[in-house]
Amino acid sequence: MFSILIKVMMKNKFNYAFLLVSFFLITACKNDPIVEEPIIEDPIVEVSLDKVNIHFSASLGTDTIKVRGSRTVNVGIIDEIWLEAKVVDNIVIVKVSPNLISENREAVIRISTGEEAVHSVPVVQEGSIFEVESNHTIELGGQGNNQTIPVINTAEVPYSVEIPEDNQGWLSYDLEGNFLILKTTPSDVLFRESSISLILGERRIELLVKQTITIEGNYILAYDNSYPDNKKNDDGTLICLPYQRKVTLKKGEESNTYVINENLPTYVTSLTFTYENEKLSMKAGQKVGKTTTGAELVVKLFDTSKMYFVNDDELSYVAPLAIREGCVNFTFENTPYSAEEVNYSCDAMALRTNTQLNVHLMKNIRLLTDTGELTEIKEIDPPPVGPRVQNH
Repeated sequence: MFSILIKVMMKNKFNYAFLLVSFFLITACKNDPIVEEPIIEDPIVEVSLDKVNIHFSASLGTDTIKVRGSRTVNVGIIDEIWLEAKVVDNIVIVKVSPNLISENREAVIRISTGEEAVHSVPVVQEGSIFEVESNHTIELGGQGNNQTIPVINTAEVPYSVEIPEDNQGWLSYDLEGNFLILKTTPSDVLFRESSISLILGERRIELLVKQTITIEGNYILAYDNSYPDNKKNDDGTLICLPYQRKVTLKKGEESNTYVINENLPTYVTSLTFTYENEKLSMKAGQKVGKTTTGAELVVKLFDTSKMYFVNDDELSYVAPLAIREGCVNFTFENTPYSAEEVNYSCDAMALRTNTQLNVHLMKNIRLLTDTGELTEIKEIDPPPVGPRVQNH
């Protein structure tokens, strides 16, 4: 009986323990476990700049530096007056003024972002080039013309031009883009010159402008000629008609000599002149061509009023230099001569053969600068000269 009671009690105790364990298991299943959210820290963002240095040309310029990774951007004090930097949002705007010197200039921009570290950005600006692409001595003609001179100015700042006040009446200038245009008025003197200064900041370019009149060049040879008919007036003087030819006066082989060797009257191949003391002279006795028969033509001076040929080959037919508005003109004047107590005034130049045959008798000879206003008037050539010439 007692054993039965023990068994019953043990059975009840087991059931009780079972119920207790089941209760805890049921309770545990009904309540979800408490799970804490993980702490996610902000990622570390590295501050960076989109440029590690800045390079400018010599002219006025602007550039930017973008700062990433920081909302706080400051720029340190800049001591250079040519460089400016300011912050707009997270962008550093950098400006430079034109560099008027030839050397490069350098500076450093220091950018802070709220941290202890400071970012340094070197800035370099090129030195400027200021020069002319031509010889510093400018040669200009006497008739008044323009000369265009390229100027290199990489600073792209307007430069000034200085001309001495005494020369501003004949020398002036214009500025067009990268060019200096020098302008001169026609000259009435053989030579004049002026300095001219191009100024950019502390830099100066010195030029020398020369305006020179030379007697070389294109002319109209104007003259009266008896050729080809050698007809006479009632008083016995030769009838000379006016003619004009385009010719070029060139330097000769000998010092102070000049020649015309083209487009001359029939049978004349060249005329030689001497230029001294602002006078152009044509010496008698020179050989200037040949006729179809091979006879040489020789220059002789002639007095048309007295119909007198001068055989003195030391004489010259002379024309003083005259300049008007840059144009050179020579008008040959009468040459005085005396023989046997008779005074002559040689006003013409005869081109004769060695047999005393007169082919051309030219008077009122002038060399006039060819400005394009005069046209040619030439003699009409006759049959071969032999039967047409006359002996005087």
